[in-house]
Amino acid sequence: MSGERRHDTGSGVGNERLVDRRTYLRLAGAAAATTAAVGLAGEAGAAGPNFETTVNMVDAGADPTGTEPCDDVIDAHAGNDTLLYFPEGTYLIHGKNVQRDLHDFGMKGDGSDSTTFRPPDGTDTGWMYWANVRDILFQGIALDHSAANTGPNFHIRARDGMHVSDVAVEGVHDTDANAFAFEVTDAGGTGTVERVRAPHGGVQTTSGDTGKKAIGCYVGVQCAGTLTFRNCVFERWPNNGIYASDAPGKIVVDGGTYRNNDIANVRVGGRHSVVKNATIVMDDARPGDLNYRGIWVQRGEDCTVRNCSIRLTDAPGDNSSGGVVVGKAAGGGHRIRDTHVEVDVDTRGVLAARPVDVPDGYAPLYDVTCTNVSVTGSASDHGAIEFYDRAACQVDSACLTGSGENRDGVRYVDCRIGVVHNSKFGVSGTPIVEERSRVVSYNNDTNFSGQC
Repeated sequence: MSGERRHDTGSGVGNERLVDRRTYLRLAGAAAATTAAVGLAGEAGAAGPNFETTVNMVDAGADPTGTEPCDDVIDAHAGNDTLLYFPEGTYLIHGKNVQRDLHDFGMKGDGSDSTTFRPPDGTDTGWMYWANVRDILFQGIALDHSAANTGPNFHIRARDGMHVSDVAVEGVHDTDANAFAFEVTDAGGTGTVERVRAPHGGVQTTSGDTGKKAIGCYVGVQCAGTLTFRNCVFERWPNNGIYASDAPGKIVVDGGTYRNNDIANVRVGGRHSVVKNATIVMDDARPGDLNYRGIWVQRGEDCTVRNCSIRLTDAPGDNSSGGVVVGKAAGGGHRIRDTHVEVDVDTRGVLAARPVDVPDGYAPLYDVTCTNVSVTGSASDHGAIEFYDRAACQVDSACLTGSGENRDGVRYVDCRIGVVHNSKFGVSGTPIVEERSRVVSYNNDTNFSGQC
């Protein structure tokens, strides 16, 4: 069995006894592993990895009552071409469990309503770390964060073939550690994070820019491949729901619900990233929240927002940059289409910010196109859509209405050229605003009185 499998106890005391115990556990679980493989390897293998051996962890000696740590049993059986199956129960993982350099490896439970992994109470840092792995599976397991001052981090850094699905975080995460971190390091590699639910969020403090600022899921600078989040739920995280704008690779967020996450509900960058079919709600700001954004394309180029529903009815002190925000470090080629934004806070539905510090090599136009986008609600002031210091920004087949005072339709500020056509405007202010900008408009209804 190749690869490093380390249980970090923080001490060298008792290591000789631990090695003997591991050897015993490996031998004791061998028969159970052979039997269990018949029932599970085929099902798990269909998800991507190829498992030649499946170990029933209870038969191998793991305690399903959550009383005795199961770290030794995990370390004794983890390896290449191996699935560790955890039947219904609660399993205490006491130390930082590291799985390194493995391929075709996985952990599978009976579902997030049946199988639970629990850290020691008070865990506030890295807990489970899989590094330099390939073709791996983590499926059907709940992570119990419900104890006081408990909020561990689960980090997977895979070269390719990462499969995480049907995972739930139980309880409120009340530490600074990010709940999850996922990265696909090979440029041609792929990973899927599917039906991961973290609906209870993390503790927010009332001290504004200080205090506990955990992220729901962070995707870091080593993610050069394509990572897809499908039908996930992240709610009430104090420092972004999904924070993936540092990744140079492609991020896809497909479906799911993201609610009341401070800073941004979904934050992406990279090239060709996509956010589609997502439901985003901001309706319950809490003390300590700073700025609500629905989808933040913070940086990157040629990103797409498509078929999303965004509702912004509350924000911290009415402080919100907007429903969809293309950030100042973002390049051009971004597309927002087939998306509805309801705004009852005095901010924009769509904002393309003034480019600043855009990395070299990005398209110089910094263009953003809105197609079949509707912005409604009672927001006052601002424009439903605003572009700043960008060229070739287009609005096509939009529907922009609002009952608030001084609400403009589309605002171009310091833009070299803009196009607005085939769109409907039912706003209290000016349908199309040109400030030091040149805009071509045609075939628009500027006195629309219907509903979008």
